Amino acid sequence: MLGLEDKYCVITGGSGGIGQAIARKLLEFGAKVVLTDLDEAIGQSTAKALARRFGGEVRFHVLDVTDFNACHKFADDIVDEVGAVHGLVTAAGICMASAASDYTPELWKQTYSVNVDGTFFPILAFSRHMMGTDASIVTVGSICGSTVTSP
Repeated sequence: MLGLEDKYCVITGGSGGIGQAIARKLLEFGAKVVLTDLDEAIGQSTAKALARRFGGEVRFHVLDVTDFNACHKFADDIVDEVGAVHGLVTAAGICMASAASDYTPELWKQTYSVNVDGTFFPILAFSRHMMGTDASIVTVGSICGSTVTSP
């Protein structure tokens, strides 16, 4: 229907709410998905559940999206493993459940690293493999990206 049949799409944060919802929809359209997340147990469990439910190919890889070198190694490895990647969805993100006035410099740095670096680093890593192809990159944000949790 959308030309996604048998094409590989990588989803960062693929075990979580938004990433997992995107994975479900891509599988419905016939894509093969590669989920990434930090938590291996949850990632493997999510991949198995999605494969059972949709019958498609679902892979999982641990990836720290805040690690520039890890993102490049993962992109190289997954392209070697599956061939072309036709889609990258950067859905990894965090939203701290604390008042903005309670943020510490460490909490701010972690939030920024995951939400900003964690979007940009995978794009840099995969764009080298996707340039000149019909591949797409989609970045995802959420309401937490534009809302102060509370003063």
